[in-house]
Amino acid sequence: MFGLKRFTIRTRYHSSLKPNIKKLFENVRSITIQDQFTTSPKQFLILCNIHWKRPPDRIEGMLEHLIEDIEWFDEIIPIDTQKRRTLCFIKGNHDPGYTELFLLIVKEFLCFIEFPLHASEEYGTFTIVGPPKEVSRLLEFM
Repeated sequence: MFGLKRFTIRTRYHSSLKPNIKKLFENVRSITIQDQFTTSPKQFLILCNIHWKRPPDRIEGMLEHLIEDIEWFDEIIPIDTQKRRTLCFIKGNHDPGYTELFLLIVKEFLCFIEFPLHASEEYGTFTIVGPPKEVSRLLEFM
């Protein structure tokens, strides 16, 4: 039977992402990406939970602020908001660094990223899944 290996990585953000990360987490405590529906290697549609630092007074205004400030986001569609959490769809464009990483993981190492992904102001956490030999090779590369 063919087995897969899972490896969870917690990483700090690359310096090129710092301006967007700082803006993103002004009012946001964390984001959990539940699933991603990629329309192309460059564009994305994600289902996520936004955990706000404080209860939002006007959710529409907070979401508009994110769209204006984060160059990756084109549209945020809220589904449900309860206290400090908003479940929503986000449409946008991948950062080129993410696209390169994604293609490297999939094409070179025959692995994939498992959801959910978690992002906070300090770090991002994601799980890589693939054949044990390929996961080991990817970790050596990283």
